[in-house]
Amino acid sequence: MNRRKTREIAIKLTYSLMIQQIDYKTVIENFKEVEDKEDEDLKDVDFTFVETILSGISENKSNYEELVSQNLIGWKLNRISKLNLAILLVAIYEIKNIDDIPKAVSINEAVEIAKKYSDDKAPNFINSILDKID
Repeated sequence: MNRRKTREIAIKLTYSLMIQQIDYKTVIENFKEVEDKEDEDLKDVDFTFVETILSGISENKSNYEELVSQNLIGWKLNRISKLNLAILLVAIYEIKNIDDIPKAVSINEAVEIAKKYSDDKAPNFINSILDKID
């Protein structure tokens, strides 16, 4: 299992949830239908973990968004790109719910994924928000 790839898929699907506003199970099913099951990148993805993350985010999204809002300085939640918010939500889920993943690892993974997919300022922004989450 590739944890980074699994996180990336969880972030992409969290983004899809925000855009499409449909049930997380439907988002996962649609993703699996579209993606070729022979795709080498997906063979290492733990879809059970992805479903756990999306379920947790769906149940606690407003609480997690409030945590982000409380730690914004001079910004409102609606100014954050949906991609950066998806990265934050997945990392916050991990920090709050998965004891065997150290907070520093969740933050580092979120920062690395932001470097790959978002703009130049996103990694520092995401790091500063997540560092304040307990």
